[in-house]
Amino acid sequence: MPSIDSGRYFLTVLLPIKETPLIEEGGANLSPTQAIRHHLSVWATAKQDPMSVESDRNSPFAENLRTHFVRIFVINDVIYNGRNPSNVLADTVRGALGDKGANLLIPQPVDQLSSPYLAFVADIDAPNEEEAELDSWLDEIWSQMSKRMIQIFSYCEGFENVKDASTFRKYMRAGKLDTTMPFNDYWEGLPPLKNFWNTPWIVPTIVAGILTVILCFAHSWWWLISGAIGTFVVAAISAYLYGSQGFPMAPNSDLKSVLKSLYLQRRYLDFAIANQGADADALYKNFATFMEEEKPESVGVPTQEPGVLGIDMKTGVLGLEITK
Repeated sequence: MPSIDSGRYFLTVLLPIKETPLIEEGGANLSPTQAIRHHLSVWATAKQDPMSVESDRNSPFAENLRTHFVRIFVINDVIYNGRNPSNVLADTVRGALGDKGANLLIPQPVDQLSSPYLAFVADIDAPNEEEAELDSWLDEIWSQMSKRMIQIFSYCEGFENVKDASTFRKYMRAGKLDTTMPFNDYWEGLPPLKNFWNTPWIVPTIVAGILTVILCFAHSWWWLISGAIGTFVVAAISAYLYGSQGFPMAPNSDLKSVLKSLYLQRRYLDFAIANQGADADALYKNFATFMEEEKPESVGVPTQEPGVLGIDMKTGVLGLEITK
């Protein structure tokens, strides 16, 4: 299913930005595009160093414990990739025959956007892999940070009709694009996909094949060819449906579990370093204390704070892991 895979919803929304004249914003005259970029530039992205850990500033999306990643950016226009590739020899021959389309001096049509667009991309937990989970997430975002959303989206076309969570959901869905190449890196091996022979669409394929065999004995080439084509079409549809099935959700891949894993990874490294050379009795006792304090079986506290770039909350050491 597009936009849903591995227990995650991959949301992509494109919203046209208004092209009104310059507006007064913070004592300066800005276009809507400039105003959006200005507001985004002062948003805190994450706590990126030991000093910022002590600050109250954090990514506004860190308040939501279903949100893995969010990216918001302005698209001024599509990138020009140059002329459509073609064969030089064929163009020379076509040009000699009077085909103006082969003349490299004649420009080709160039795709352009009718206005700048605001791109909103989010990777969120959807363990049930249902569309309703997107609506519940949008409701949470509106409840937690509607002022932030208004600050940015008010410069987009049609946002003046958004008054509450319900109209916000409708607005975001109107600009939603299907995502067919999701980002996900939590499966360590091959996911347990459904066996092709146990899927319901294999039955019509087998029935069509049997009918084709029966038609062979009818000595009718027309029916034989029709049956073979029908079998091929059904088999192709079956293969497509099987290949388009989404991956199941990887174990412990929701955001809370990921944060806990990052926290335990760092704390266990500290434990291993501190217990180098300890005898068996001391190691056993210290590990029991570690398990009691860090509670690996619980995804709650203690854990890594969301929106933190690899900061050990006990030591303040900057690591490499990125959680938001």
